[in-house]
Amino acid sequence: MGVNFVIMVENRLQRSQEEVNAVFGVFRSVDITFSEWKCFTYKGKSYASWMFTPRYFEPKVGSPKWEALRKYLVRVKEFFGSEKVF
Repeated sequence: MGVNFVIMVENRLQRSQEEVNAVFGVFRSVDITFSEWKCFTYKGKSYASWMFTPRYFEPKVGSPKWEALRKYLVRVKEFFGSEKVF
């Protein structure tokens, strides 16, 4: 059984959407483009949410998948200056 993810981090370094797109990329289709991470403000604080998270990670299949996700999220936390991943 897999798990769907909703992932957010606080954007303490106030990274702009353009900076985020340059580092983490965008998803391009034939007629549409989406940011991989979307910056937004909620209750006066800046956040970013991962728009195209992996659909499924199956921990019973193997831990290298989890390790790759963990390393990616550490990179994300450092980029945004966040202490937590929500």
